[in-house]
Amino acid sequence: MTPDAPEVLLATGVAETRRGHWLKAAPIFQQLDASYARYGMAHRAWNPHGIFLMYVGRVREAVPALERGRAEDPLDPEIALYQGLASTVAGNFAAALAEIDRGLELEGFDTTLRTAGVLIALNKHDRVEIDKRLSALSDSDPFTHLHRGLARFMDAPDGAAAEIRHRASEANPVEKTLLAFWAAFYHDPALSLELWSQGTRSTDGLSQPLMSDVRKLPAFRDVVRELGLVDYWRAYGWSDYCRPLAGENFVCS
Repeated sequence: MTPDAPEVLLATGVAETRRGHWLKAAPIFQQLDASYARYGMAHRAWNPHGIFLMYVGRVREAVPALERGRAEDPLDPEIALYQGLASTVAGNFAAALAEIDRGLELEGFDTTLRTAGVLIALNKHDRVEIDKRLSALSDSDPFTHLHRGLARFMDAPDGAAAEIRHRASEANPVEKTLLAFWAAFYHDPALSLELWSQGTRSTDGLSQPLMSDVRKLPAFRDVVRELGLVDYWRAYGWSDYCRPLAGENFVCS
């Protein structure tokens, strides 16, 4: 009855992104921007716009949208999460962790924010920061045991791959995604990509510096083709980590 209402368009756009239908989602989010403006709520368009750009790998473009979203609603912990992840991609780890800590002072997303803090510390390759973020995990968080178990190999990394594979044999999709980041941390990009492909396949993490060697694998190009991201990039603009070459070829880094 109200197909152009912001709530309807947002729910529809989110549903299409969760299915990986990026070409269908993109025009919906464009309509959402116009719909918010039409109903006098243009300020509310920044958050979903920025988050969508994060998922398609256009993080440099996402940053100003997320910053506007934070200015409009500084009490939204989800924006603190994505602002932290965007700063991670930019290599500004101090700002990333500060944003995560700001989010933890707000209500909601505590477990997700604490997990993000661990992943940012892994991107930073800072042992002191990693230990600090692991200590901050709550024993009630569902992934605390996984993170602390994998951190034991920082002094003896040769055993990390075997432990990751062992845990992956009984892991759910979310756990496999987290294990993929640990595999990347322990310099096993092939294992990381394998586990990421078996996990939630949430694309916002692909931009992180931790995944740079994963993105260089020839198989990574097959993955982003399969996900439909390449079709989206050709239509709407390329990600920060892949660029087109002559013909149908492209390279990722």
